[in-house]
Amino acid sequence: MRPAPVSSATNTVRRILPNRPALRWWAHRPPETIPPPPAPARPPQPRPQYREIPRWGLIDVPPAVSADEDAGGRLRWRELGQSLRLLGGILAGAAVAQLLRYIVLVVNRSRPIPAWLDLLTVIAVLVFGVLAALGAIIALAGFARWLREVRAADYRRIDRCEPRRPILLILGAVTPFVNVVTAPFLLIESTRLRGDEEARRARRRIDRLAVAWGLVSLVGLIALVYRLVAWPSDSVQTGADALAWVTLSFAASAAFVYWAPRRFAALAEPGRSRPVPQRRLVPA
Repeated sequence: MRPAPVSSATNTVRRILPNRPALRWWAHRPPETIPPPPAPARPPQPRPQYREIPRWGLIDVPPAVSADEDAGGRLRWRELGQSLRLLGGILAGAAVAQLLRYIVLVVNRSRPIPAWLDLLTVIAVLVFGVLAALGAIIALAGFARWLREVRAADYRRIDRCEPRRPILLILGAVTPFVNVVTAPFLLIESTRLRGDEEARRARRRIDRLAVAWGLVSLVGLIALVYRLVAWPSDSVQTGADALAWVTLSFAASAAFVYWAPRRFAALAEPGRSRPVPQRRLVPA
């Protein structure tokens, strides 16, 4: 390929300005001959603005609940109700055993008691204590499953999935003395998704359950502290006070376990109202 020929004017410029680069002349069109820029295909549209973050496609639609799953939920509640009734009987038996032990110790302060009676009351206290602990573990496990089912049903009604991790729900339901606060909070959080009237009705039930549960837990905490203090102590009065508080704790827990299941069942069934009595007493 041959190089382009260089004009004589360019050579003259190079001889005059040897240390400067060659000059190049550019020709520009007159402004009036420049065509206008092409018009846009469509006028600019206003930029969309949102008051909150758009959530298109961010909601996970849970699968529809089949009849088998609904039957499984009813079966789990039936299992929880049975475990609560069994735990109530064990707690009542533990309270009676503790009361008999207390009576035996009171009688023993003024007169001797047979050795077999002392041994029998000790064995009864230990056996019912172990059974109460096992029954409480089973009931708390069933309560955790029931709590997850209630929350999942509430979120499913608005086409949403459970936002909290399962481990947090389980710990909030089974941790002693902590679940007095966390379990009602988790129930209130999900029942607020229902209608206004149903949410208010559920809130009243949860408040009553929380107050009763808190009183029972307070009595149990006092009994636990008394028992820990009386264990290494040689004081007869401290041991008697601890035994009395433990008896009261078992009796209060048994009463709460018998009273609470119907209220919990009402929380699991939105729209369930209090039954209207067939007869009313009115002033004459």
